[in-house]
Amino acid sequence: MLIYSVVAYLFLKYFVYIPFCFSSARWLILQYQNFKNVRDMLNRLNYFIMLAGLLVLVACSSNSGKQVEVANTPFVYDGLKEYPVKELKLSDLAVSDYVLLKDDENSLLGRLPTNPCMQVTEDRIYIQDEEQQAIFIFDRQGNPLLQMRHKGGGPQEWASLNSFYVDSPNKEIIVLDWAKKFIVYDLNGKFKRSFPTPGCSWKFANLNDEAVLIYCPFTNRNNGEAVCILSKKDGKKLYVCPITIDNFVWDSEGRIGYEPLKPAYGGILFSDLSLKGVYFIDAETYEVKQVIDEMTEYKFENAEFVKLHPAIDAKDYTLYTTLGTKWLTPDMPMNYYYFDKKEQKMYTLKNETGWAVLKDICNVQRTRTTNTPGIGIGYYWPSTMKGESMQAEKEQFDSRFRAIMDSIPEEGNPVLQIMNFNK
Repeated sequence: MLIYSVVAYLFLKYFVYIPFCFSSARWLILQYQNFKNVRDMLNRLNYFIMLAGLLVLVACSSNSGKQVEVANTPFVYDGLKEYPVKELKLSDLAVSDYVLLKDDENSLLGRLPTNPCMQVTEDRIYIQDEEQQAIFIFDRQGNPLLQMRHKGGGPQEWASLNSFYVDSPNKEIIVLDWAKKFIVYDLNGKFKRSFPTPGCSWKFANLNDEAVLIYCPFTNRNNGEAVCILSKKDGKKLYVCPITIDNFVWDSEGRIGYEPLKPAYGGILFSDLSLKGVYFIDAETYEVKQVIDEMTEYKFENAEFVKLHPAIDAKDYTLYTTLGTKWLTPDMPMNYYYFDKKEQKMYTLKNETGWAVLKDICNVQRTRTTNTPGIGIGYYWPSTMKGESMQAEKEQFDSRFRAIMDSIPEEGNPVLQIMNFNK
């Protein structure tokens, strides 16, 4: 029995226990090696991930640079090129409302300038009257509210009304006086403050809640600084935009009638007869980008040119029209364009010679803009619209407009067509 026990012990020790221990040790060694391999593999994986991440960051940075480069590369417009036609009605882009500006002995409008300063807010309509040197204020139903008649030589008055902006967030009306100063009133026309403009200032536009953009084309009288950003509080110069006006082109006969500063989404579009192309000034960063370049060259000696000019800026597109005194070809008409901001493509719109927007045709002219992005205005005097020559055109107009015109006398304030492109 003892012999059998010894034999069994030796068998278990040398053929079971020792091999088991050896196998276990070998397994542990292999596991340790595997762990090292795994650790090495994980380390290598970490290095790979870091390297891949670095490559991705570099690629993204490179991509981002390309995107900025594309965004900063202006679309090149050729006034003699035929662009694809886009079939659009005005009603495809905008909602139109018609408002009769009611009149009494104190609210009868006189002569409006070629491109009158007008603004529509949530509850009011503001219109500049050039003849009376006044600002007329109506509610959105066309009822007269008050007139700002502050022409004079005092510190709280304007010598010659240039233009204005209704700053609704700050509850102020900012007036630019040709006498080189800004005058600020509250919404009821009460004086608040004034401050001088830099040099001989021609036009201005609201940039943001704190600043305005001012255009001084007579740069030899303004230290060469054509486009400046000023504080609304005191007129302090915040920034000088890097835009140079070398040869100022003056529309002396007033045949063109346009505004060089157009309200746009996120900033201001700047387009002037003296500049080649269209520029965008960012409301937050003050960065200046050229968004449109032009191939058509000016001929200053005889003022022959075709120039692209923004009419309405909406979120996804900009409507353009053309400016010109003498056309490059005798039969070249005024053109209208739809520019797709995302596609960076230009499209030609149907051209209608007369009363286009009243016929639901999207020919928004340079004069049909306001101080508010995406809002256009057409104004129609009863004396013109009720004439015999208009009877043939009348049936093509909106029925709401026809109803208003049929109900009023020939003498009176104009009927407004307020076009909201922010729908």
